[in-house]
Amino acid sequence: MNKISLIRIIILSSILFLGSSLNMAVASGFVFNKNLALGNVNSEVKELQKYLNTNGFIVAKSGPGSKNKETNNFGPATKNALVKFQKTNKIIPSNGYFGPATRNFVNKKFNKIELSPNTNNLIKTPEANFTISGAVTGITLPITIFINNNEDITINPGESS
Repeated sequence: MNKISLIRIIILSSILFLGSSLNMAVASGFVFNKNLALGNVNSEVKELQKYLNTNGFIVAKSGPGSKNKETNNFGPATKNALVKFQKTNKIIPSNGYFGPATRNFVNKKFNKIELSPNTNNLIKTPEANFTISGAVTGITLPITIFINNNEDITINPGESS
């Protein structure tokens, strides 16, 4: 087994170990499990409103449904914000129904951790705000962690970050 394969195994093992805690660490990284539509009343609607408000698809400028005042009620304002989100992200159908296509799109943003096929030491992290801490041991080459495609951290063998 060469050094690159060993590094990939170590990194993948670390990702699998951390994977279950990453969703918990992402502030808005709620994992959606239900289809949601006009008239629904449940806690996932509130999480959807938080997601929409946080990502610039404002449910309401003030009052119920506004940022930090999200509700469990899927009403016309939630539907309208969701339609805008779907159209912007080219999710079809763009009808304000939070079904499998939209749910999978949103959930994938919080589960996107992978090794780049083009380099042997690149990890792409989820597109959200979170904190990862710990130690990387057993590496013999530098590891670069890219964050949101605009920032990176390089960890060299024997170094902590």
